[in-house]
Amino acid sequence: MNAIENMCDFREQKQSAFDDACCAFAFSENMTDIAKAVGMNPTMLRNKLNPEQPHKLNPIELIAITKTSGNYTLLNCLLNGVDVVTAQVQKTDTQADLITRALEAGMHSGDLQRMAMNAMNKLNLSRTERHNLIQKCQFGIGNLVMLMSDLENRSGITTTLVSMSNDLVVNGLMPGFS
Repeated sequence: MNAIENMCDFREQKQSAFDDACCAFAFSENMTDIAKAVGMNPTMLRNKLNPEQPHKLNPIELIAITKTSGNYTLLNCLLNGVDVVTAQVQKTDTQADLITRALEAGMHSGDLQRMAMNAMNKLNLSRTERHNLIQKCQFGIGNLVMLMSDLENRSGITTTLVSMSNDLVVNGLMPGFS
């Protein structure tokens, strides 16, 4: 019986969090533009994001409006319910250098610290404040993922060259002559 009660509490808590995320998304985005881009009636999209309406988003619609808007709030909320943290990786044509990525990581960290200090004495955060804090965390994580990827790509080439050089020295220039 206890497991059932815990599951009911879990469902209510996660549904409430998703409802809040839907409201924050609808408040921060242009519903008409997003609906047109995904081929949906704007009123229907508003209804699907309104917790008091019977219409609900299906997974394909969720992904479509997420990609169209670039706002990952809804998807992050759902995945957070299964203890998964997401990181949006920005697609850029230019490769930032390591110093730029490190400075951006520091900038996001500083902004997050400032926002946390402002929220520290509040018992409850508004939807907007909570959404902004989460979004800043997501930007920071995404930047760190890009930094890690850049480091892996750079060190991967170096590791391959060092490995080839090591093989060359150990085995000699031509097999059989070492």
